[in-house]
Amino acid sequence: MSSEAVEQLTLSSSLGGYDTVAAGLKDTGTAPPSLSELWQQLSLQFPTGDVKYGVKAFKMTFTRAKDAPQETGLLLVPLSIFFWEKFPLLSLQHPTQVERQYSPSQWNFHDNELTIHIAYLISASGWIVSLPDYPGMGDNYEVHPYCMSSLGLSVAMMVKADVDQSKWPFWFKLPWDGRTFLMGFSEGGYATMAAAKEIQSNFPELNLVAATTLDGPYSLSVTMHDVMLTADKSFLAPYFLPYTIAGYGAGYPNISELQFGNAIISDPAGFSTQLYKMLDGSYTSAEIAGFIQQAPNYSGPISITSQEFQLALNSVGSTVNQALVQNDGYNGWQPAKKLPLQMFHCPKDDLVPIGNANNAAAAWSGLPNVGLKTFDCDNTLGSYHAGAMLPGYANGIGWLESKAGQGAAGSAASHESTR
Repeated sequence: MSSEAVEQLTLSSSLGGYDTVAAGLKDTGTAPPSLSELWQQLSLQFPTGDVKYGVKAFKMTFTRAKDAPQETGLLLVPLSIFFWEKFPLLSLQHPTQVERQYSPSQWNFHDNELTIHIAYLISASGWIVSLPDYPGMGDNYEVHPYCMSSLGLSVAMMVKADVDQSKWPFWFKLPWDGRTFLMGFSEGGYATMAAAKEIQSNFPELNLVAATTLDGPYSLSVTMHDVMLTADKSFLAPYFLPYTIAGYGAGYPNISELQFGNAIISDPAGFSTQLYKMLDGSYTSAEIAGFIQQAPNYSGPISITSQEFQLALNSVGSTVNQALVQNDGYNGWQPAKKLPLQMFHCPKDDLVPIGNANNAAAAWSGLPNVGLKTFDCDNTLGSYHAGAMLPGYANGIGWLESKAGQGAAGSAASHESTR
């Protein structure tokens, strides 16, 4: 396994980080590791116990509703020599992903967020791992519902399909022990919170035991609303705003200010049309960001939006802001007493501020089963948000294993946040 291959891994481009490892190495002057060295380093990050199982991958298909288009995902199943051995199921929700080729079901080793690598390590240590692509990714060509509560139904329906024995050949029985767990980072953290609400409310048969959310944008109407308005030209992931507008425009077709052609500037001619096309899964985050930043008088993501959209975003009680409130991760529900929900967040996060977790914690204050812990991160991958990914996952899987009774809670340093 060559160092050249590692240099082309795009570890964090969709998280505001470097496009490739090579780009980061150019800044730091560091020699690249080989793929085997990278794998070893990655495995040391995770308190998953012994990596002792082979893993079988299955591409899954399902629908979230009767007339909805088919969705896809990947299921990883540990292989045991003991036919009676059973494993818990972890639904792992990936971060913001703008490239279809890196959807989990595509099983692309150059996955730009290491989702496949992380999931494989977790599965090889004794977990069934479910990886939904989300609508708009994988084989699905809908508009992606970016940070919308409907993501929770997609996650739940994939897990339901995973464990439905009638969908498997008669000779295969999924070695599921009857317990479901949830974890996700960034948009995946939001999707995890939405899925926890959905499963708790409508899918008790999935037996949700615990959920952990990592640096997610749960506070759309407050914290991320402020980011939409104030992020300047140095903001490393400007594509988040048009991505949000596209998803919400499709989800709320009656809100005119959210329709892409109304919300995005029309000058220069064709700008909004081309930008919308670039959100179809075939462009990199760097290409999207580069196009956005070439807009006339670009001063931050909000500067590519229309006065109509900006007025709505600045108006308390507007239908645009009502839509954001409706999709806050903590809106309209509380984790049941029997459901532990642990948030982890890096206070330095420069793209998804910790106010997201603070607001969720405040909404659920007094619930002993809800917690928030902070951890340290750096910006060596290009942004603090990208740098939070691996330590976030390490904290999350360590906590989940403590709840599953599979091993030590992990050694990743964290401490209770002050609120």
